[in-house]
Amino acid sequence: MNNNESNEYGEYVGLSKALRRGELNAAMEFFMLRPDAVNAKITLWGQTALHIAVAAGHLHIVEELIGRMSEEALEIKDYQGVTALFEALFIGNYSMAKCMLSKNKKLVSIGNSANVLPVVQAISSGYIELTRYLYSLTPLEDLTPEKGVNGASLCTQAIYTRSLGIEHLYEMKLISAQCHELMHHMCEQISNSNLQQRVKGGVYAAIFCAIKNGIFEFVFDVVKANSELLRSFDRDSRTIFSTAVLYRQAKIFSLIYGLEAKNLLTYYSDVHGNHILHMAGMSAASTLINRIPGAALQMQRELQWFKMVEGTSVAQHLNECNTITNQLSFEEVDFDDEICVLIVLASLPNSWVAMRMAVRNYVGKSKLRHEDIRDLILSEEVRKTDADETPSSSSTLNL
Repeated sequence: MNNNESNEYGEYVGLSKALRRGELNAAMEFFMLRPDAVNAKITLWGQTALHIAVAAGHLHIVEELIGRMSEEALEIKDYQGVTALFEALFIGNYSMAKCMLSKNKKLVSIGNSANVLPVVQAISSGYIELTRYLYSLTPLEDLTPEKGVNGASLCTQAIYTRSLGIEHLYEMKLISAQCHELMHHMCEQISNSNLQQRVKGGVYAAIFCAIKNGIFEFVFDVVKANSELLRSFDRDSRTIFSTAVLYRQAKIFSLIYGLEAKNLLTYYSDVHGNHILHMAGMSAASTLINRIPGAALQMQRELQWFKMVEGTSVAQHLNECNTITNQLSFEEVDFDDEICVLIVLASLPNSWVAMRMAVRNYVGKSKLRHEDIRDLILSEEVRKTDADETPSSSSTLNL
C-alpha cells in the first residue's frame, strides 16, 4: 500500500482498536459519526469491522454490527479472499456463523480464494456441529462436479474424520435421494481423477476408514466408479480385502468374489509380512466383532470367513480349511477339536443344511472329533455325486 492508501485507512485506527478490545460503546460512537464505516473496508488488509470483531471473538459486537450492516456487506471479502463468515469458521464459533447466516444465507455458497466452500472449511478444521449446520443450508448444486471439488472433498473428509459418516449426511438432509445424488457426483469426480488428485483429496484414506467402520455403500459406490481402487493399499500396504478381514467386514470382503485377480490379492503381504490369513487370526479387540454381545455371536461372525462355494470340491475345501487352521496354529492361534468341528460345519453351503443339522444334533449327545466329521462329509459327497446332487469336481484329499 502507498502513503495515500495508508492515510485513507488511518482514520479507522481508533475504530479497529475498539473492535479488537471489545469496546462496544466506543465503536458505536464512531459509527454515529461515520455510519458508512459499518459497510466499509477499514484496514490495509481489506477487512470490514465485522472481520475484526469476529476474529477477536466479541459476539456482542458481532451481533450489533450484523444488525446495522446490509446483506451485501456481509459478502465482502478481505484481500486474502475470505468473508467474515470464514473468520468465524477459523475459530469454530457456531453462534457467530449462525448470526451471519440468519441475515444472509447466500454466504454458504461463497468460497474463499481457493473456492473452498464454508462447509468444507468447517469439516477440514474439525468443527463437526458447525459442519452439520452449514451442510443443512448448502444447496446441493454447490456440491456437484460442475462447481468444483467441494462435493468430493466433503464426502471424503466426512468418512476420513469418522465424525460425519454417510448416515449423518442422510440425517442432515433428511432426504436420502439427495445424499445418493451427492455420492453419485462425488464418484464421478473420483472416476475422472488421477492418482495424485486422489491422494491429495484423501480418497484412499476415506476408503480404508469406511472399511473399518463398515460403510459398505461408500466403498461399493467408489470402487464401482473406478475399479482400479479395488487394488488400493493403505499406509501399511494392506489391501481393501485384508483390511476387511481384519475388521470383520464380511459384506465388503464379498466384493472380491467377482474379481479375476482375487487369488493374487489375497496373497499380498503388508509391511509387517502379514497376509490375509494372518488378518483372520488377529485379535479383534478394536474391530466390529466386539460390538456383538455374547461369545456365541462372536464365534458366528468369525466362522463367516470359512465358507465353501456351492458346487466346488468338498475335498478341496477341507484341504483349504486345514491349511488355514495350520497356518493360524503356526501364528500361535490354536483351535481345539470341537472348534475345528464347528468351523467345518459352519463353512458348508446351504445344500448341506440337512446333514449339518443332523450332525449338530448328534454333537449334543456325543463329542465328535474333527476326523469323524471329515469322514462323514466325504462320504456324503460320494452319495451326492452318485445321486447327481450338486456335483463337484474331484480332488485328492491330503489332510
